[in-house]
Amino acid sequence: MKNRTTSTKIKTGMNLFCVFYSAFVFLSVCTHVYASESQTVLPAKVKKYTAQNLWYEKPRSLWCINYQKGNIIPAGTEVRDVQLTRAVAGRKSGADKLSFSFITVKDNRKYWVNIKRKFHPGKTIHDYMQTTFTERNFDELTIGMTEKEIDAIKQGVVVKGMSKKAVLVSCGLPPEHRTPSLESNIWFYWKNIFKSKAIHFDKNNRAIPLPVKNSDPDIL
Repeated sequence: MKNRTTSTKIKTGMNLFCVFYSAFVFLSVCTHVYASESQTVLPAKVKKYTAQNLWYEKPRSLWCINYQKGNIIPAGTEVRDVQLTRAVAGRKSGADKLSFSFITVKDNRKYWVNIKRKFHPGKTIHDYMQTTFTERNFDELTIGMTEKEIDAIKQGVVVKGMSKKAVLVSCGLPPEHRTPSLESNIWFYWKNIFKSKAIHFDKNNRAIPLPVKNSDPDIL
């Protein structure tokens, strides 16, 4: 009888330990998640700007893949309150639970950028949050670029002879699942979920025309 009582006490103690340990792990994970969600890119006192053109159809549904349709937030747009946050849209489309948000200073409008990890192997939403913004305004972003390149960036297009640097400002990073390296001489971008386009570069890293030409021979 005494042995049974001792065994029962041991089991009860072990069960209590498991309950408390599970609660500790759960609280630790939650604390980590919420701490990550509030992490900003740059100190609040440092001015931040978009490092590239950003397309969107709805303010809550921008994507790291940067589908080139809808409205454009121009490169060099001043922003504030850049931070990781919970995604408020796109989950049914396969978006990760975390997105990042920002507010454009001029019109005080808030946007959320979502990520589908299958399009960005090896990258996280935090990686994209860092590369989407810069401390340089538009004039500083485009130093050394030709007038033709700057005009193309303002239109959100790629033209013949455009440098890779200028293409990055105009279109952003090409999704990693089709363009794993920026050293490649072909970059793939998406116009929408069904249609992509390839940008070809010559040995000098300048954009060159595709075999099938656009109605405007200068736009690729």
